[in-house]
Amino acid sequence: MTASLRVTSHDAGAGGATVVTAGRWIGHGERAAFGWLSAARGVATGSGVLVLPPVGYAWWSSYQTLRLVSERLARLGHTVVRLQYHGTGNAAGSQSEPDRLLAWRASVQQAADELSGLGCDQLTVVGVQVGGSLALEMAREIGADAVAAWAPVIKGRREARTLRLRSHAIPDGYPGAGGVSFGGTVFGPELLAAIADIDLLTLPSGPGRALIIDDETAAPLVGRLEELEVLTEHRVLDDEQTLGVAAEDAVPALQTIEAITDWIGPAYQPSTTGDIRPRPAIEFAWQDTRIREEVVTLGAHRLVGILTSPARAACQPGTVVVLNSGSEPHVGPGRAWVELARDLAVAGSRVLRVDFRGWGESPDDGYAPGRPYDQHCIEDTIDILTTLRRRQQGPIVLVGLCAGAWIALKATLAEPADAVVAINPQLYWQPGDPVEALLTDTRKRRTAERLEEEAGRESGRWDALDRAGHRNAPGAWLDQLAASETRLFLLSAEGDDGLEYLENRLALRLADLIENHGLHVETIPGIDHAMHRTWLRPAMFAAVARAVTATRDHTRGEP
Repeated sequence: MTASLRVTSHDAGAGGATVVTAGRWIGHGERAAFGWLSAARGVATGSGVLVLPPVGYAWWSSYQTLRLVSERLARLGHTVVRLQYHGTGNAAGSQSEPDRLLAWRASVQQAADELSGLGCDQLTVVGVQVGGSLALEMAREIGADAVAAWAPVIKGRREARTLRLRSHAIPDGYPGAGGVSFGGTVFGPELLAAIADIDLLTLPSGPGRALIIDDETAAPLVGRLEELEVLTEHRVLDDEQTLGVAAEDAVPALQTIEAITDWIGPAYQPSTTGDIRPRPAIEFAWQDTRIREEVVTLGAHRLVGILTSPARAACQPGTVVVLNSGSEPHVGPGRAWVELARDLAVAGSRVLRVDFRGWGESPDDGYAPGRPYDQHCIEDTIDILTTLRRRQQGPIVLVGLCAGAWIALKATLAEPADAVVAINPQLYWQPGDPVEALLTDTRKRRTAERLEEEAGRESGRWDALDRAGHRNAPGAWLDQLAASETRLFLLSAEGDDGLEYLENRLALRLADLIENHGLHVETIPGIDHAMHRTWLRPAMFAAVARAVTATRDHTRGEP
């Protein structure tokens, strides 16, 4: 594994200049934010663009769009930072800490200072939803010359009310109690109150010019900016739905990308100020323990990931590899993989959370945007396994959720891992089947099949076929897994349909795996399929940790 510099050249804009992207922490220690820094040919210029993402579910659905915006602007001669605020994405900090909005504002200032330190003497800010609000509120404060705001939160009271209606309420006694978890992002009561206080119609100042991409309800904001003598353009586009869909259904908002890049235009005087480089690995405290994180690339496809390990204590041998779930980048659903990796590092593990091609920050190679069960992900997982085997000693444990678990179980048949921790796998899914973002949609589609599976179990039909040697595709797959040397851990949300399928359709196979082949099955009460109920995640993380420890003990020959 090496320090990460991703090179992209699939877009012919600006003379076809290649774009180099480096991940770097912005700031230091526990207060560090994180950003992906892009520049044409890897050379910074005097024109900086700061991209401020939304928070909550739209963070994931807009990810590919904001990456494309950044790369296109870099080709136009700008030096671009896609920011991840403190306590979000790969930044330091926990999302349940107090003063979240103040921390995000501090991250924005840090990122503006970072661009200034690279020699950028002109600054444009692109912001989405809450990021758009921060861009307009802080324009003068950070010296922004122009702001492009996509669907900014204009009246925060309405936004806070919508969050409460669409989210899981966090019970008393847990971090964020009194607030909500929206798509796995914690909005504590203090943050909800701070969002409710947003009112862009009372802005005291603004940038020199602004682009507002929103529907007609943004007219009062446009009027306020014009009162402030801000040269303002208002665009109503059709692809704003990108922000309101699941990551699995999201496609790049091409009209918005074009509108933003055309409005900003080529960089003025794109004179170079120096090469961009990845920032060295950072250390910070997590649960009162020092951990270390580093952006890395690995394998033939130069897959991009974040490597987390203990900073001061001895690291246990081997690596835990956490794969993409759904169409979400390496931070995982609601930042779950960041939290899991850091929890495991506290316990002494080295953890790699990595993107397949077409996901997050890995090269696209024609596969973007990545979708669940894409068959090249099996090849990418094999690439990860073979690369780690060449470079290290100790067990390799694959961890995957839903489609990521399915990919892990397929890949390990070709290149065995020491263990697979499969969270909520759906073994009934076969290539060619539909892929739904919501499990409720899958259950509805499979109503007839589920009823047949239940009836066959009750009548003993499936067991009879099994004893006669008749296997359907998932049954044959279980036979292959049983014959492998990979240890298997099946972790299931309570009532999840993946385990329901195994218990109904393949009960005999499942029992044989448990009794004779060491399969460990564990159900986590209360947690949902995507672990968006953040307060219940520690139970799932503890189960993963037990699987990692058991695998490590097994490879040492310990009972």
